[in-house]
Amino acid sequence: DIEIAADGSYMLLAMDGGRVWRSTDNTYLDFVQLFAPNDPGYLPQSGIGRARVAISKDDVNHAYVLYSTGGEFFGGVYHSGNAGAEGSWSNIWPANVWEIKLHFLADKVFMTLLWT
Repeated sequence: DIEIAADGSYMLLAMDGGRVWRSTDNTYLDFVQLFAPNDPGYLPQSGIGRARVAISKDDVNHAYVLYSTGGEFFGGVYHSGNAGAEGSWSNIWPANVWEIKLHFLADKVFMTLLWT
């Protein structure tokens, strides 16, 4: 998955295994990894099957990553309020969700929710 900020200032890439990278500038030639094992402010590194990235069209400082697990279950939503910079990510969802099954069809995501 690829997303470019509306002002062209940076790009997010989601690669195999849900690993997410951010370009260092608007040339999109150099990238930094945004994942690290058990490191606050970074994205998860294990238990991920797929990632989708998004950058707000209204404010490019807000970036999001939606994860599914290897079994296609919901793996969380992460947010950065600092243009996706290293160390600026936090888990914002789920809360009290027992199970979420994600279904991908073309570029659409469908969810099945089971609440506790």
